[in-house]
Amino acid sequence: MTLVPGTYHYHRIGHDERELELLPDGSIGVGAGGAEKYWELRNGSGIPRLTIQGDYGEICALQLERDGCWRGRWLQFEKMPVEMIPRRHRNYDLDYEISNG
Repeated sequence: MTLVPGTYHYHRIGHDERELELLPDGSIGVGAGGAEKYWELRNGSGIPRLTIQGDYGEICALQLERDGCWRGRWLQFEKMPVEMIPRRHRNYDLDYEISNG
């Protein structure tokens, strides 16, 4: 399971939405905020999970669904549902390790 870095439509359902750029080094470029600074792809219990971290630690966890969108929720504060819809992807010639965290 790999995640292609690129730009996503980041929708915190019932709250706000913006573009979020996942960079190949695990950081977030365009759209980064205090709670959304880094991303990581993990494999807990055999299920790939995209996590977003920032000033408050791990703030969001999402799973890839069949339609190509990542869906999940914030883990702290409002705990609202979140979806990330792919916008533009770049052809980075990289492989991503999935941590077993």
